[in-house]
Amino acid sequence: MWSDHRLVRSTLQLSIKPLRRLKREAPPRKFNVSSLKSETTQQQLEAHMNEAVGDFSSKDATNAEEAWQDFKLRVLDASECTLGFVRRKHQDWFDDNDPEIQTMLDHMHRQHIAWINDKNSMSKKSTYQRTKQLVQVRLRSMKDS
Repeated sequence: MWSDHRLVRSTLQLSIKPLRRLKREAPPRKFNVSSLKSETTQQQLEAHMNEAVGDFSSKDATNAEEAWQDFKLRVLDASECTLGFVRRKHQDWFDDNDPEIQTMLDHMHRQHIAWINDKNSMSKKSTYQRTKQLVQVRLRSMKDS
C-alpha cells in the first residue's frame, strides 16, 4: 500500500531571548507654586509671562501644532525662571539633632569601624551585631511611642 506521508527527522536549536526592560520616563518636575503666595513673586511671574507671550500674537504660524508648542515652551520657561521647581526632602520621623539618638548611632558607628578595621575578630563582630540590634530595638520603641 502506498502513502504520501513521509517521516521527516530534523534537529533544531532554539534560543529564547531575554525580555527587554523598558526605560521609564522621569516623572515631570513640579513647579514651586507655594511661592505664589508672595505678591512680589506674582508680579514677577506676570511680568515674565507678558514678556514671553507678548510678542507671540505677532508671530504668523502656519501650523497650529507648532504655534501651540512655541506658546507652551514660552510659558514653561517663564514659569521655571520665576517659580523654580519643588525640592523634595524626605521627612524623617526623628530629629537628627536628638542627642540620645545621635549618641546611639555614634556608638554603633564606632563599633562598626572597629570591626571593619579587624575583620578577623569575631568578638568585635558579635559586639557590633549586638549593639546594632539594641539600637534598632530602641529606635523602634522610640518611633512607636
